[in-house]
Amino acid sequence: TETVQDGWNAVTSPVLRPTLLCNNNLTNQNFTNVKELCISGYKRDDCGKAGLAGWTVTLTNGTYTVSTATNATGYYEFCGLLPGSYTVTETVQDGWTAVTSPVLSLTLACNDNLTNQNFTNVKELCVSGYKLDDCTKAGLGGWTVTLTNGSYTVSTTTDSTGYYEFCGLLPGAYTITETVQDGWTAVTSPVLSLTLACNDNLTNQNF
Repeated sequence: TETVQDGWNAVTSPVLRPTLLCNNNLTNQNFTNVKELCISGYKRDDCGKAGLAGWTVTLTNGTYTVSTATNATGYYEFCGLLPGSYTVTETVQDGWTAVTSPVLSLTLACNDNLTNQNFTNVKELCVSGYKLDDCTKAGLGGWTVTLTNGSYTVSTTTDSTGYYEFCGLLPGAYTITETVQDGWTAVTSPVLSLTLACNDNLTNQNF
């Protein structure tokens, strides 16, 4: 019997039952082991690169699947793994967008841990404001407001209080335009040029 040391896995049986016959020595009664390996990395906020705690990361090789949660620094780790192919996947939380691929296809080679298998996400942001009557300051419902960043364009209609909102946006530069209805004149500019900074929603972008 071999005593398998911590951090190693028996490839051959750790127990042999040989039979010694008269005048026969037994040689090559071998034990073969493989070092257990680890895959680790961080879950980070793309803005500021801080670690994100409490995110679920899952590892599988098709027959073995295990999940863990990132710690206070955003760190995750899977150990006790044998050489081979693995897939590591993050579960993207609501209100966030993956900047790097949420699925990593990895190969553990003999005696080589894989570190810095990182996932990076960015928080989705909102731009909001009101469409107002300059005389009464009351909100005007049913007005069209359009947002674009040059490659992405979306429109919405103000509600009964004059409120509009665009969410699910990434940091960057945007233009918001109101469609001025017949019989009305714009007191403020009908076009707003905005920059969404990391983790900062923009409110009171009013017309």
